[in-house]
Amino acid sequence: MEFLQPLDSLEFPPIERAILNMLKGVFEYPAPLESRASKIASDILFCCTEKDSDTHVSFALLSTWDVLLELVSCVLPDHEWHQCLVQALALIREREGSANEEDPSYKWSDLPQLSIRVREHWELKPTEGDEAAPNRLENWKNVTAFISKLVSSGYTKLIYLAMWEIYDALESPPTKVKALINCRVWAVTEWILQCSQLLMKEMKSPKGQIEESEKASEVAGPLFGKDLPSRSLQRWDFWKKTSHRTFERV
Repeated sequence: MEFLQPLDSLEFPPIERAILNMLKGVFEYPAPLESRASKIASDILFCCTEKDSDTHVSFALLSTWDVLLELVSCVLPDHEWHQCLVQALALIREREGSANEEDPSYKWSDLPQLSIRVREHWELKPTEGDEAAPNRLENWKNVTAFISKLVSSGYTKLIYLAMWEIYDALESPPTKVKALINCRVWAVTEWILQCSQLLMKEMKSPKGQIEESEKASEVAGPLFGKDLPSRSLQRWDFWKKTSHRTFERV
C-alpha cells in the first residue's frame, strides 16, 4: 500500500491511528468487497457504541470521519476501496435509531457529523498556488471521486458541493493556471458522471435536495448570469454547452 505512505508522516491522535489501522487491516483482508464493507461498518459501529469506552460517540464519529477523509485523499479514484467505503457507509445509514441516546435527532441514517467534516474539508479546496504543492491536486481528485460516489449512493445532502465545483469550473472566469483548470474540469466531470440525474432533478425542482449552505450553492456564477433563475433547465443547458467548450480547451 505504497499510496498510503503519506499517512505515516501525519501525527494522528491515538484514537484516529487505531481507526486508520483498523481500516487498513480490513482493506488488506482477502475477502469479497461486500464482506469487507460489512466488516468496516460493524467496526465503526462498535467503535462508536462500545459501552465500556470513555470516548463519547460524537468524538468517535468525528475521529472516524477525519481518518476517512485523510485516507480517501490517498486512494486513486478508480480503486475498489472507494466503493468499499461507500458500501460500508450505506450499511451504517440503514441502521435504525440514534447514535446518541441523549439526542434522538442524532440518527445513524444521517451519518452524524460527516456532512460538517466534509464541508470543512471543502473550504480547503485547491486555489491558485496550490498546484505547486506535491500531490495537492491529485489528492483533491481522490476526495472528490469518493464524495461524488457517496452522494450518488444516496447521501444526497452533500450535492451542494457539486454546485460549488460547477460554479468554479463553468460559471466563473477561468484561472490562468492550466493545472488548476484541468483539476476543476476533472472534478466537474466526475460529479456529472456520478450524480447527473440528481443534478438534473435539482434544476427541475424549485425545492430540491439542497439543504446545507443553501444560499451559497443556489447562487449562479457570473458567466451564467446572477439575475437568471438558479434552478432551471436553462442553467443545466448552460453547463452542457460550457463544459463542451471548456473540455476542448484543456
